[in-house]
Amino acid sequence: MGRVTTEPLPDLRSPVATEQGLPVDWRLAARTAARLTSSGPAATVAEATELVGRLRTDAAVAEGHVREVTGLGAGLPLLPADVVDRPAWAAAAVDGMRSLTDGARLPTTPRLARAVTARTAGLQIGGVLAYLGGRVLGQYDPFGGPAQEGRLLLVAPNIHAAHQALDVSSTDFGLWVCLHEATAPR
Repeated sequence: MGRVTTEPLPDLRSPVATEQGLPVDWRLAARTAARLTSSGPAATVAEATELVGRLRTDAAVAEGHVREVTGLGAGLPLLPADVVDRPAWAAAAVDGMRSLTDGARLPTTPRLARAVTARTAGLQIGGVLAYLGGRVLGQYDPFGGPAQEGRLLLVAPNIHAAHQALDVSSTDFGLWVCLHEATAPR
């Protein structure tokens, strides 16, 4: 038979000491992703300049089409798309994750355990973002932009690589990516 104790049971309703935010070294995550991400396919300066300019134009055209068809966003300012490289996409993803988790409340952990967890999580997140950074064509970032009002990110090296791999028209493919991504915030 079990031992009978006369100690009072803990009050499960009493608040537990908590810390705000996940134990993640976000700067390490961004640095890790930038270091592990390849630069992408080779392109001349002229090709890269043309692609970036065309994607910015295509994003505005796509947003106009989406607004016209859906009726959503009428009267709102048209925000320019950010055409980025892989490390910049990863940095934006890190910022978005941090924004999403800043308010998380977790039980208080010992300082050393939190520090080790933060570094480990930063390395893991950076590794995952480095992998994804070579595959994402574009993304609507709801927390990005100068006033955190959202922005469209287009990952130029990935769009260039996909268009080459698929052997499709660069102009049609870029507009398709922009149309696809412009529907995301709806």
